[in-house]
This record gives sequence, structure tokens and C-alpha cells, in this order.
Amino acid sequence: MNNPGIQTCKALVKDMGGGDGERGWIVGTASTSTVDRDGDIIEAGGWILDEYRRNPQFLFAHDASDLPIGKTLWVKPEGGSLLFKAEFAAHQKAQDVRRLYQDEMLNSFSVRFTPVEFTQNEDYSYHFLRQKLVEISAVPIPANPEALALEVKSGIIENVSGDTLRRLEIMRRVKTGLSGRLLAALEKGAQH
Repeated sequence: MNNPGIQTCKALVKDMGGGDGERGWIVGTASTSTVDRDGDIIEAGGWILDEYRRNPQFLFAHDASDLPIGKTLWVKPEGGSLLFKAEFAAHQKAQDVRRLYQDEMLNSFSVRFTPVEFTQNEDYSYHFLRQKLVEISAVPIPANPEALALEVKSGIIENVSGDTLRRLEIMRRVKTGLSGRLLAALEKGAQH
């Protein structure tokens, strides 16, 4: 049986930035409205983000006793997902985690939240309708088995929905400098 107080979820790496001498950043999907390994569903439209935005911690493996590995620059529900952009901290552990993502040794995230409104199913799984985001973590093993990074650099993208593919194309254009206005629009939209 699950603990409805802590939940990990599906996540996808969307884009990364920062080279030598830069702290770096990452864009990803922290959660989706699909069924996870525990049989739970978290409704993407049910996220309550006000408290999180006042203290936007990016942790490693939900370890709040350690230094954060960064901070979230923006977070927003879009479609059936909770998207975010995080900047890595300058300390060694954070930069080690960043390199693991760059080297594709890590490729997933997880969320911790406080349930506000949910139902429990006959199989003891939960359907979370409204929830307060507490933190986003970089994790080696998320609750959702579909929590895999997408290989964007080589152009190999398989099993991706049209909406996700559209977002990836926007991020590719931004990363390659084809449209700076798209990034500004994404950033502006994420602050609402």
C-alpha cells in the first residue's frame, strides 16, 4: 500500500544547458497524469504551486537533509504534464549530478507533494486530484517506469506523443538559437 504523503512520478529530460565554467540548467517533466509503478495517478491540472514557488528547491533523491542541488526557475502544468526548468547549484555534488545528466547516466525526476484531494481505489492505489508540490528531485529510479530521458542530441525520438514532440521541437529551436522569442514566451507563460 502506498503512502499518499510522498509520491514519485514519471519524468523526462527535455533540454540541458551550460558548459564548462557555467552552473548549468535542465528542463524536464516532473510529473504526468499517467499511472505510475504503484498504480497511482496524479492529475497534472491539480497542482497547487504557490508555496513551492516561494521556496523552489531542486534536491537529489528527496534528501532534504543535504544541500539542494539547485533551484527551480519555473514550474507549470501544461497538457498532462508538470514541466519545470531548474538551475544547478555551484557546489561539487550539484555539478556531479549535472554531469550525470549530461552523460545520460541519470535521466529522470520525481516529485514530493502533500495530497489535498484524492480518492483511494479498491487496489489501494490513489488518484490524486489536487496536491501541493513540496519539491522536485533528481532521482536514479522514479516511481513511473516510463521516466526515461529522450535522446534529443542525435535526433532519435521514439514513443513520444505529439504534444511532447511539439515541446521538444520548441526547446530544440531555442537551444539552437532559431527563435529567442519562443524562449521568452515559454518563460513568461511559466510565471503565471
